[in-house]
Amino acid sequence: MFWKKPKLTDPHLGELAYSSGSWDTHIETRHGRILASVSGSRRSLDGVSRSQLIAIVGDLDRYHSGAVTAIRMDQFASEWLDGTHGTLELSNIISTNVEGQFSLLFGFSAWPDGTINADFCDWKVKEVWCND
Repeated sequence: MFWKKPKLTDPHLGELAYSSGSWDTHIETRHGRILASVSGSRRSLDGVSRSQLIAIVGDLDRYHSGAVTAIRMDQFASEWLDGTHGTLELSNIISTNVEGQFSLLFGFSAWPDGTINADFCDWKVKEVWCND
């Protein structure tokens, strides 16, 4: 059917659905259930992006900690951590097709529109930005 999203099953990532240039899946972690996106074509996952996502998930505590530290150090983003928006919660991982380049997206338990992104380059946080 024309409207049906392509799907595939990966042995490490489970079932993924294709939409707008990426393959999406949900991954259970100790930080909760997280939406994870892998770059790819309509036919397959990008190999670099797939391997990178598996590596990120395998060491998620380290990347999560690095992102939260950078958020706390960012002058603007840290203002959002005053508790009025609830707790900061990891919601998404976006893995690109460039090794070491990915994003962790955070939301708030009491503010559905507020997000903070931590963009990584060379496996380290490069930029933190906020959106509401």
